[in-house]
Amino acid sequence: MKPASVKLWLLLIIALAAVFYFWGLDRNDVVTDESSYMVRGMQMLDFDFGIEQPTPIQWVKEVPWWMKLSFHDHPPLVFLLENISFRIFGKNVFAGRIPPVLAGLLAILFVYLIASELYSPKVGLVSAALFAFTVNHVWISRVALQESIVIAAMLAASYVFLRSLQNKKFLILAASLLGLAVLAKYTAFILAPIFLTILLIRRRDYFKSAYFLLSIFCFLAVVSPVIVYNIGLYKTFGHFDFQISYIVGQRVEAWKDMPGKEAIGSLPDRFRNYIPTLVKTNSPIFFTLGLLGVALAAWQALRKNEKKL
Repeated sequence: MKPASVKLWLLLIIALAAVFYFWGLDRNDVVTDESSYMVRGMQMLDFDFGIEQPTPIQWVKEVPWWMKLSFHDHPPLVFLLENISFRIFGKNVFAGRIPPVLAGLLAILFVYLIASELYSPKVGLVSAALFAFTVNHVWISRVALQESIVIAAMLAASYVFLRSLQNKKFLILAASLLGLAVLAKYTAFILAPIFLTILLIRRRDYFKSAYFLLSIFCFLAVVSPVIVYNIGLYKTFGHFDFQISYIVGQRVEAWKDMPGKEAIGSLPDRFRNYIPTLVKTNSPIFFTLGLLGVALAAWQALRKNEKKL
């Protein structure tokens, strides 16, 4: 395909997706945590009238400067984007859902770029189209939760990381984008061991490079708000924020009730529910294609067929 033709098809896919994502955006009721995120995003204030999960600003008479850098249960990026949107478009549901819509459209672009980098522009277009119009991505791009933003940031970091395998200068940008993804939601940190494993297998020489050290510094600089926030929490109250304290096994008396985590169960429960949930939340055709794709990739990896992989 000619480059101009590829660009035209990609623009068409993104434009059609924008219609799906923006259409009647404020018509549906606010769902689940949307209300909490939007309310806190309006003033960048970590207070949501939580009875079972009070916030640290309720524990002090004067709010210290470091307590304004993050939130007790999530990093600050999503709330900040919500705040910017409310300032531009007013305090309404439409404004609260604009950041995830824009992130969802960006995610389509990065799916195209990743598939083009790994295979070809034609494969990139097919991948972008499948991704853009699958019901999961349409839905998550239309609600004011964190996932749309963290998905876009993770895809951006992954694409730039792939580019860095040919040019180590891209490591710095990849690490910065990974930091941005972590600032959206801590679960994005899963990319760090994945990136390091790929470097260990394919580009061990990078570990001796100044670019690698600089990329670590840039990552830490980007996530510094949550680092400083958690240092402040630990010094003042003896524990980290809600998510990190749960991960490291700290028992916080004020947060002993965890409705969200109790709903999804323990780690063994999550592993047991993983495949059944995938089956429930994808069409049979889409799920089968995805499963076959993973199986084929694993087979080619075992055969060490780099070109087909």
